[in-house]
Amino acid sequence: ADLPADCPEREAMRSCERVAAANAEVEGARRELAALLGVADLPRYSKAKARAAGHGDAADRYEAARKRRFKRTHEAREHAVEEYRLRVYKEGLERLRTTPSLRRAMLNTHAWGPRSEDEAIAFGLDRRDRTGELRA
Repeated sequence: ADLPADCPEREAMRSCERVAAANAEVEGARRELAALLGVADLPRYSKAKARAAGHGDAADRYEAARKRRFKRTHEAREHAVEEYRLRVYKEGLERLRTTPSLRRAMLNTHAWGPRSEDEAIAFGLDRRDRTGELRA
C-alpha cells in the first residue's frame, strides 16, 4: 500500500531512527568492504570478489546489514500505512459524528423497520444466536 505524498505518516517513515541506524550500518559495512577490496565504489559481484580475496566475513557483514536495512525500512513503511489507515478511519468517524446529515443517514441505515411484537419474535427465532460472537 502506498501513502499520499503530503501525509505526515510518510514523513515519520522517512525520519525513523531505526532506518537511519540501519543506513549508517550499511554505509559502514560498505566502506569497510570497499577498503578491503581497494576500490572507491563497490563494483558488481563485489561479494564474490571479496570471498575470493579471503574477506568473506566482511562480505557477510555487508549482506547482513543490507538485509537488516530492508527489514527495518519495510517495518517502518508498514507502521506508517497502519497509522495512516487508523487516522483516516478516526477522521471518518468524527465526520459521521459531527455532520448532521451524515449522522441521520447513518442512523437511518441501521434502523430496524417497524414490526409487530409477533413479527419481531419470529424474526429473532429465524436467526441463530450470536451472543457469544458479539461479546468478543
